[in-house]
Amino acid sequence: VRSHAAIIKFYRYCYIGCMTFAIGCTSIDATHGYLAYKANVTMLKDTEPFGTIKFSADTCYFFASNLLNIILFGRVYLTFKETSFALSHSLITIFMILITMAIIV
Repeated sequence: VRSHAAIIKFYRYCYIGCMTFAIGCTSIDATHGYLAYKANVTMLKDTEPFGTIKFSADTCYFFASNLLNIILFGRVYLTFKETSFALSHSLITIFMILITMAIIV
């Protein structure tokens, strides 16, 4: 029972982190668009005054997408954990490699 509570707590923090980073990314991108519009500059170029803003939005997107990968894998794993549709060890390994590669690359 204790490990189940720890898993639920871990995923609760993953949900909160994912939503926070997603909202942060959206807010930063909207701010970037507004400032680029006011400066009459395209959003697509890495112009000097907006480099930090784009980096911040990209960082938030990176963390949100990786937390979402962990959440989705965990939901599939926990849903089918003790059924005949449980994930095999080789499939779990493949998913872990894919998630790790998404974080590294």
